[in-house]
Amino acid sequence: MSKQQIESSEEEKQDVVGRWGIPLREARLARGMSIEEISKILHLETKLIEAVESEDLERLPSASFVRGYLRSYSKLLEVDAEPIVRAYGLVCGSDPSVITKVARVKAVSSKDSGPRYATWLVVAVLAISVVIWWRAEVLLPSVVKNNVIETVLGTEPVDPLVFDVIPPLDSEDVVVTMPEALLEAEVMSSAPETESEPEPEPEPVLSTLVLTFSDDSWVEIDDGQGKRLYMDMAKSGQSKTVAGEPPFKVLFGNAAAVTLEYNGEIYDHAKHSSKGIARFTLGE
Repeated sequence: MSKQQIESSEEEKQDVVGRWGIPLREARLARGMSIEEISKILHLETKLIEAVESEDLERLPSASFVRGYLRSYSKLLEVDAEPIVRAYGLVCGSDPSVITKVARVKAVSSKDSGPRYATWLVVAVLAISVVIWWRAEVLLPSVVKNNVIETVLGTEPVDPLVFDVIPPLDSEDVVVTMPEALLEAEVMSSAPETESEPEPEPEPVLSTLVLTFSDDSWVEIDDGQGKRLYMDMAKSGQSKTVAGEPPFKVLFGNAAAVTLEYNGEIYDHAKHSSKGIARFTLGE
């Protein structure tokens, strides 16, 4: 191969080497897309997109990741990814093979301090458990028995053999008397309790509203419990009567066309009217 051919090949190689990020930037600009839009679509940081377009190898991760970014970026911009990936491969070279370090497992012997301490810890726990069991099952019942013997027969220590020989008391020789006050309390507690009937709840006091319409009007009326009593478009000449627990929330769409009687008395709602609509609370 001649020197001129070698130089031409080197120039083509350098031209290819420098064209793996710039084509993506040019394709993005041709589509009128910003780096932020590319970042959102590919779920990559903007600084990573900038490093790819500027071919800044120091700001990019390992080559295996970058190749994936280039293919995704090229697919998004509808650019052939293989020439770009090859051009990048000429710059970064091939990925080094992944070497997995396998640590040799050291056999555990009885001379190691870890197993020896663990063994002593297990022995100590077992010893403490035995002591606790002995105190709970052997020592404590014995102390309780001796205290009971001393309480029954006196403060002086008693030979257990003598205590075992004491004949049990005959049930006919024991007479238990109960004070009269305790006896009366026992009788009272054993007597069946009479359930008191619950007092009936007082019935709510209802109020009446009578509506007369001289023209069509929209009406909404809710009672004090929030129950909707009436909601409709009343027609001219109609009359409507509703009853419920006050206070009432009232809305008249054409307030001037409505005559309101509250518990038999005319109620002037004109003071609540604004632009033909009256909204007020009645019966507070």
